[in-house]
Amino acid sequence: MNQIHELPSLLTRFLRLVCPDSLFEEIEGDLIQRYNKDLRTKNKARASIGLWWNVLFYLRPGILFRNRIRSLISLHLLLNYYKTTSRILMRNKLFSFINISGLTIGITSAFLLFLSIWQDFTYDNFHTDADRIYTAYNRTVIDGEISAWDNTPRILAPSIREQYPSVEKSVSFASYQSPFLFKVNSTHIINEAGVFTEPDFLEIFSFPQLQGASKKALDDPASIILTESFAKKLFRDQPALGESVTISSSGYDFEFNVTAILKDLPENSQFSFDYLLPFSFLENLEGRDENWKNNSVRTFVKLREGVAPEDVNVQLASIVQEHTRDARDPEIFLYPFLRTHLHGQFENGVESGGRIVIVRMLILLGIFLLGLAAINFINLSTARAAKRSKEIGIRKVNGARRSALIAQFLTESHILTSIAFLLSILLVYLLLPLYNQLTAKNLEIPITSGWFWLAAFGITTILGLLAGFYPALALSTFKPSVIFREQVSVRGSVLRKGLVIFQFGIAVTMIFSAVVVQKQIRFVQNRNSGYDKELLIYHNLPESLNRSFEAYRHELKSMGLASSVSASASAITDQWSNTYNIEWTGKDPEDRVIFQRFVIDDQMVETAGFNITSGRNLDFASYPSDSNAILVNQAAVAEMGMDDPLGESVKDGDREWTIVGVVEDFVTRSPFEKMQPMILYPGSDWNSIVHIRLAPNQDISAQMEQVEEIFEKYAPEYPFDYRFTDVDYARKFSGIKKTEMIARLAGFIVILIACLGLYGLTLYIVQNRLKEVSIRRIFGGSVGSIMKLLGWKSVNPIIWAIILFSPYAWFSMKWWLQSFEYRTTLQVWELLIAAGILLVISILTVGYQIWNTSASNPAEVLRNE
Repeated sequence: MNQIHELPSLLTRFLRLVCPDSLFEEIEGDLIQRYNKDLRTKNKARASIGLWWNVLFYLRPGILFRNRIRSLISLHLLLNYYKTTSRILMRNKLFSFINISGLTIGITSAFLLFLSIWQDFTYDNFHTDADRIYTAYNRTVIDGEISAWDNTPRILAPSIREQYPSVEKSVSFASYQSPFLFKVNSTHIINEAGVFTEPDFLEIFSFPQLQGASKKALDDPASIILTESFAKKLFRDQPALGESVTISSSGYDFEFNVTAILKDLPENSQFSFDYLLPFSFLENLEGRDENWKNNSVRTFVKLREGVAPEDVNVQLASIVQEHTRDARDPEIFLYPFLRTHLHGQFENGVESGGRIVIVRMLILLGIFLLGLAAINFINLSTARAAKRSKEIGIRKVNGARRSALIAQFLTESHILTSIAFLLSILLVYLLLPLYNQLTAKNLEIPITSGWFWLAAFGITTILGLLAGFYPALALSTFKPSVIFREQVSVRGSVLRKGLVIFQFGIAVTMIFSAVVVQKQIRFVQNRNSGYDKELLIYHNLPESLNRSFEAYRHELKSMGLASSVSASASAITDQWSNTYNIEWTGKDPEDRVIFQRFVIDDQMVETAGFNITSGRNLDFASYPSDSNAILVNQAAVAEMGMDDPLGESVKDGDREWTIVGVVEDFVTRSPFEKMQPMILYPGSDWNSIVHIRLAPNQDISAQMEQVEEIFEKYAPEYPFDYRFTDVDYARKFSGIKKTEMIARLAGFIVILIACLGLYGLTLYIVQNRLKEVSIRRIFGGSVGSIMKLLGWKSVNPIIWAIILFSPYAWFSMKWWLQSFEYRTTLQVWELLIAAGILLVISILTVGYQIWNTSASNPAEVLRNE
């Protein structure tokens, strides 16, 4: 006789939870029969897979909810459920408060996160035909790795228009490195937030228009388009459309006519500008650049309908090489414009993440916060099951079906989540201004959007189902005969312990994250910047001031306002020029290395406080030949492999330069990156910034007033707009400080939600053993011994959470640190600090409740019992 194999115990328990009582034996018998048949014809693994598949087959709504629909949707029953729920909430105010508070905190936090996430996912989707818009990218081998970037030659856009009929439109898009002075009557404003582009730019992109025919607004070379806010700055309350604007640059004035006014750009846009100027004006300023090796603009392309970008990429790939006759030059490819914001990061020449990584982490964090709040509800509901056993027994004796009980508990869950959701809307409304300030965003609650309310209702319903599903199944299984003999056994203690472990595991991860992020910030802030940031300011160098720069410098120093003054092509904190066209003796012809360019005068080293490690500074007075001399940084020396670089020749394009000095590496862009090779060139034609080393031990306010007076003497038409270098340097940390803020807030919220749940569970444990505690007190038990006895049960899951989740926390933060080239290292003691903080908070939460109960009068407790 063949042996009959029973179903696995886990599967049997699962079936008892989800199957109607009347169908359980029938379904179980069918499954046993099929399982044994499969065991005779297949191996055990395949038979087990088939068994689970058959279980899923039986979980169809038509079986699970057979003969239940009417009872589930009865209006009378629903009203009764709502009435009963209201009474239960009022009768158990503390537990109701804990549940609603946890859900409210979780929903509010997730809501704020999802508003940010929604903005990220809607970037640039307001453009018509955005799915046909692409950005041109370069791709080539540099420093032994494949690099991709979106700066392209100026000649690329017109060449694409002429050569490829599959392209509907293509335009160049460029910013100018020097700010313009805008003059309208008596209003003078310096602005550098503008761009040059071609007329078809507004045919490709559809920005919200306020006045004028924007699509044709750049056809005239003397036209300018303003945004609404910039137009108000220039013209105040006067109409701007059709009026003239004077722009001063390089000592010349240019007249432009305002042909259109755009609404201020949406925050969910890749573009940020105050005005648009014709590209022809840039060519008037700098000359027409047809060099295929100069990458200085972005190129946007709109394909014709039905054209596959893959086909165009095949055609475009070698366009640069065809014109330069150099196979080492980059290939061109088109990248979808809509993917740029979230996915526009490349590694080894291919798409490799980007902001989408952060967005996914925020989504996961939001789901965690909602899940943690739901866990509190599940734990407290199942833990308090015994308190409601008689209610369940009476309902069953009076004929209540299990489906009706499930519906009742789900209704209770939905009411709680609905209350929490309404409170969350109010909290989000109140907290949104602060959240916007902290995140530098301008988010709004889309109250008028039907999709918003539909999504809100869906999330609330799903959260209510998730929070109430398991408690509903667990509570509805109680049998009346067991209940009235007072032999109720509350199932789910293992699940509750597991959920608490999960909650506090996330908590220890968040605390450790906050510790590591703060350590990384301090580590980079303590990095040697390579120059002295204190008392160093910079301002623009207008043409009128440039002509009298030596007199300006002399007056500042002679008045005792400055110890050193210098001119350069860019601010020390914002390098924008680079090249991979550097040649030196011994260089591999196949190597492409990017060098930063920094054009300076011979006073810059002293003004900035650079440290010359070998050789000398530039000195035009003592060495007239220094017009062909350069300084290099230590990273450049290492890249070129020179033991003694002094006197060595370096070729940049067609011009040869001689190295006369080496400066210590200094930070110019992100302090989180490794030092880049840099060449410091002598020059004056490109200088547009003045750096001033203020004299020490003076009143800064009075000092700056005197500097401004001298500036206005040489450039009366220009506003004096200056910046402190140390403030600019500090701004480089704004992004990671937002990450730190999010980590801290998330950690605080996770701990708060978890401790609310822990407090509720501890309260349940204490109330459940109140009689035992009182008897122990009467027989001489101390408060300390009782706290130890009851506290261990509550603290034990937290210790397990620390043990189980510490490796996850460690490797998560190690992975995060890999995104920085300059980074700190992890230490075990930091993880111990995170664990210690969590333990202390948990012990205080548990200890307060147990001490409060243990210290009560045992006689009073037993009398009430």
